[in-house]
Amino acid sequence: MDKLVKALETKDLRSVVYYFMDYGAATSLILQQRLKLNESKVYRYIGKLKNLDIIEPAVRIPSQLRSTGGPRATIYKVPDADIIQINDAITLHRKILNPKYRLAEELAQILLDEYIEPRGLTEITKREILVFVKERKVLFVAGDIAELMARYLQHQRGIKVWR
Repeated sequence: MDKLVKALETKDLRSVVYYFMDYGAATSLILQQRLKLNESKVYRYIGKLKNLDIIEPAVRIPSQLRSTGGPRATIYKVPDADIIQINDAITLHRKILNPKYRLAEELAQILLDEYIEPRGLTEITKREILVFVKERKVLFVAGDIAELMARYLQHQRGIKVWR
């Protein structure tokens, strides 16, 4: 019980603990992106949670083919995390490294906030998504970003995307 009290002493640390309770595994990059925390805080919180035996290192993510070196990301997990949660963390980490995915996720959130939720919609067409992306004049191919947005909206947010 004393460990849990120490782990819940600040709001940001609580959010990290809750993330591990919900998802079972994460890298520092995932925590930074999903919880909007800076790098130094995340590493400090990971160290604190490791010292309290709340999380433990699970595996290092293998390098990508075009990697330029540097340290390999470590997946941290709660002791009872299963292999599916670890694999999900690896997949999410690789997606977050992809600038197209990050842009698509950000634009999808804007689309949700400004268009879908205010109108109470549960469906959208791929063409509407493509028009939205083209209006933003993104640096990537609009079709690629629209496809990633459609997948995100459908699988993560439960919005039906008509193709």
